Amino acid sequence: MNNRIKELILPFLKPTILFESVPDYADNTRAVYDEMVRRGLNRRYYLIWYNKDGQFTVLTKNGEYVLNGKRTIGARMKLLSILRKTRLSILCNRFIEPICPQQKVIFIAHGSPMKSVNGYYTLPDFVDRFFGQGPGFLNMIQRDMEVPKDKLQALGFPRNDVFSKPAIDSRKLFSTDCEKIVAWYPTYRQHKNGFKTSCKNALPLLHDLENAKKLNAIAKELNTLLVLKPHYVQDTTDIKKENFSNIVLIDDTLFAKNGISSYGFLAGCDALVTDYSSVYYDFLLCNKPIGVVWEDIEEYRAFPGFAIDIDYVMKGAEKIYTVEDFRRFLQDLHSGVDRLQTERKEICAFANYSDDGQNTKRVTDAIIRELDCKSYSKA
Repeated sequence: MNNRIKELILPFLKPTILFESVPDYADNTRAVYDEMVRRGLNRRYYLIWYNKDGQFTVLTKNGEYVLNGKRTIGARMKLLSILRKTRLSILCNRFIEPICPQQKVIFIAHGSPMKSVNGYYTLPDFVDRFFGQGPGFLNMIQRDMEVPKDKLQALGFPRNDVFSKPAIDSRKLFSTDCEKIVAWYPTYRQHKNGFKTSCKNALPLLHDLENAKKLNAIAKELNTLLVLKPHYVQDTTDIKKENFSNIVLIDDTLFAKNGISSYGFLAGCDALVTDYSSVYYDFLLCNKPIGVVWEDIEEYRAFPGFAIDIDYVMKGAEKIYTVEDFRRFLQDLHSGVDRLQTERKEICAFANYSDDGQNTKRVTDAIIRELDCKSYSKA
């Protein structure tokens, strides 16, 4: 059977598994997708992605194949035929209501709540299973997201398995000879959809140009590159994109261009700086220094507030209130001083199911059991 005939008839023969993530083709669902392809489930199921443009896409070795775009023949009829046979959807960020009655819905959270989500991020009834990150969050998720206990299970996040693998050299992405590279991942203060916290500034510390200049000089002095990646929903309109020597601003296009994930990049960094972002929980698996910029902590406490005991979970991170605090953090990193290893280990066990690098296997096995596809239950 030639490829053209296969392209036309296979969608009508195979059941479908639907994937979703933000950004597209990423995060926990991408790790599960790759594992399913590795196990050969793409021979039994039609694996398609729902992306940000509302399109349905197949990933191929030669790029993307858009099912409802102008490049397809009989696109609408073909797409509807595929979606009618959707057995399962695996979601990571958006809640997409089932397309047909027999469809099961799996939600793998894109992060463990740190900010308060009570009242505006609730699990819909149509979700059959919720897979979380670690045991410490189960009671809070059950309460604040209204997840029934029998639907909730902590198996670890598949995307975090990259932290147990040999790390890339993140310096090569910037052609830098800096001795240290520090990822700076701040959370959002002003959401693109209009939601605003009590914080006045889009970025902590860097909202003041003089602070930014001082911090750049400190990083240069300590032969360190600060790689700043604002949260993807942060309104960056007011962020000044100055041309600094040792502070670079990136977004997700850097990872797509280099064929890596955001977490693959993080694994190759020497330290993380963040604030009220759940990336903190993930990076604990690296057992590397973490700093948290605490400049506007009281504003964030006021609104939206926190879903967990922020002072407890953050005891594994150095608090940074000022540029001088940032200097001390970078000096310690440069000197090999790491004071909070014991605390990080404690919070890592609270936040993560395991550090064994087998999260993808556990989650994929559980999903396959939901499909009742026993012949594919082992790699």
